[in-house]
Amino acid sequence: MGRGLRRTGTTAMAAAALLGVTACTSAGPSGSAGSCAGPVLEAEPERVRAGQEVTVSGRWFFLGCADSFRNGTPSETQEPITDITVTVLLDGRTVAEEETGASGEDDSFSVTLALPADLPPGTAVVATDVAHAPEAEFSIESE
Repeated sequence: MGRGLRRTGTTAMAAAALLGVTACTSAGPSGSAGSCAGPVLEAEPERVRAGQEVTVSGRWFFLGCADSFRNGTPSETQEPITDITVTVLLDGRTVAEEETGASGEDDSFSVTLALPADLPPGTAVVATDVAHAPEAEFSIESE
């Protein structure tokens, strides 16, 4: 009985893996799906002091996916996200915030944020209000 359960589990895992591969590589008999790049978020420099500035850059901030085709024509358009809020958090508290938008071939943006002079040392987190976008981190060092 245990052996039968194991085989069923293995078969189920193999079927799930095959389904995952199929779902990622094909959109049906007359189309195909690509792999649009996910957003990338970076903060520079990696170490700053309170009162200094940090530059936050993002790439691939877009809506849609022009990598999907149906009968040789893109099935979706890809447009840059033009309303992005970039937030710097320290210990869960907002310490800097800026509105921006993506543009250009790589749907990118870059903003420079001034940090308050009274920040304690710690690891700051940079986030956006874009769903599924990654976060970035940088260190605030003592004087």
